[in-house]
Amino acid sequence: MAKLLLINLATYRPGVNNIGDVVGIFKDGHAFSPAEIAGFDIGDMPALTETEIHDELIKITPSQNTAYRLPEAKKWVFDRPEEKRVWQDQNGVWNELATTPKYPYCLPLKATEIDSAKTADKATAITLLQGKLELNIPKFSENLLAIDDLNLKVEISG
Repeated sequence: MAKLLLINLATYRPGVNNIGDVVGIFKDGHAFSPAEIAGFDIGDMPALTETEIHDELIKITPSQNTAYRLPEAKKWVFDRPEEKRVWQDQNGVWNELATTPKYPYCLPLKATEIDSAKTADKATAITLLQGKLELNIPKFSENLLAIDDLNLKVEISG
């Protein structure tokens, strides 16, 4: 039994968040404040537990790492090597993570979908999550810059 707290028009801030961004996942018995009720959509999913929803989020979470550009080999320097955060898209391509979204996931549900989730069985609720859940990292164009050095393909001739 879980509830999702989602950004709606009242809390939408262009460039900061998106309608449907997942702010939090709560147990079924959680009591939301009047401000939360007024400022967010509450996606009630009684057929799913918090853990089951987290499992679906993990499935779409990309690998992330820090990449380093090293100075010339065998040369001591005072400057730290250049580094940048990177993420791996669904095609296995490493891209620069220039902008980290405030909320990593978005679940843009229509009012009818929020209502139907309340009575959905587990399979239907998971299908709804899988069909609507979005990752926010690729929504920033600056996060779509592939890092060629990390995406080298080694060809073996034989």
